[in-house]
Amino acid sequence: TNDFTACKSKLRYLDPKWNGTPEDMIAFGKECVASKKWGGDVPLTLTEARRQIAMDLPRDAQTAYMRMPEVWSDIQASYERYFEIHPNAGSNLRYPYAWYAFRCGQMQDFTYQVKLIQDADGTVKSNYFGGADVFNKLVETANSETLSN
Repeated sequence: TNDFTACKSKLRYLDPKWNGTPEDMIAFGKECVASKKWGGDVPLTLTEARRQIAMDLPRDAQTAYMRMPEVWSDIQASYERYFEIHPNAGSNLRYPYAWYAFRCGQMQDFTYQVKLIQDADGTVKSNYFGGADVFNKLVETANSETLSN
């Protein structure tokens, strides 16, 4: 019931390339978030479903897909449920959460997650994002988009 690897295997089975549909993948992911019996990393199955669906799209359609409000809503629900189950989890999963927020165009959420992953001196392990230059550009973009909204 707490086996994320098993959940990822089921997602592969539900992939349209094999036996399912994107809707099947999302429904299973939502079941993983809603379950009060399952723990571990299982709530992240919904994020994995959205990631796999995006990766199967043509490259030029991936950004539009990730910017759909329901995609962010699912990813956010997935991570928030994870952190509800694991309130003392370290910042390791906040890095991908921040990245997804940025990719989904949720700049305020990106900025919030960045604040949560900063060390006491304000630094962030920028290598997760592709290095200091890339990370600084993400922050700059988030700040400018937040100010313009």
